[in-house]
Amino acid sequence: FITNGYLAELVLVFAKMDTPEDNGKFSVFIIETKKHQGYSVGNRLKKIGLKAQDTSELFFDNINLSNREILGETPGRGLYQLMADLPYERLLIADMAMGAMEGAYQLTVEYVRNRTVFGEPLINKQNTRFVLANMVATLKVARAFVDDCINKILTGSLDTETASAAKLWLAQQQNLLIDDCVQLHGGYGFMDEYLIGRMFSDARVQRIYGGTDEIMKEIISRKL
Repeated sequence: FITNGYLAELVLVFAKMDTPEDNGKFSVFIIETKKHQGYSVGNRLKKIGLKAQDTSELFFDNINLSNREILGETPGRGLYQLMADLPYERLLIADMAMGAMEGAYQLTVEYVRNRTVFGEPLINKQNTRFVLANMVATLKVARAFVDDCINKILTGSLDTETASAAKLWLAQQQNLLIDDCVQLHGGYGFMDEYLIGRMFSDARVQRIYGGTDEIMKEIISRKL
């Protein structure tokens, strides 16, 4: 299964070659979904988050492909092509986490300013201000880290370990920060009708796709 599988007209498939000269090597195949009768879409799967985005099963049955349908038209370069873009993908996820954290913080500040508890705004409570202060500190460090990674990728100097560290830490902080935001929203934060509740559900997959936390730690630890 894959994101946007239900709507996709082009699908990239990472597969092992079985030709004598390329046996065991990987290639990236470009499959036009409307061109091949052996291609079909299965169930649209139900998820706990990102519900506006489909995730669907894909099936391939006796699809014949030529070298023209290999990315770059050169067989056996799939592993290189995949690895070359992994730092970029992981930075994208870190940047998504950054935006989600900033949005959740702003949403929560607005909420606690308007929410009245025991006759006064929730933001007047010391605990509320302390929780928000921790968020500000996290956001400042996270923004500096992400901006540094963006500068590095623009100059071609973003290494795999740094990109993995950004993805690991930002995704973890996203989940922690939004959890605090939900807590400040109280019962309303647990409702799908409130954006913060949906942001909480959406955040969880950030620690899974693009490489799990455990894979990120393994990559980072190779340089220890």
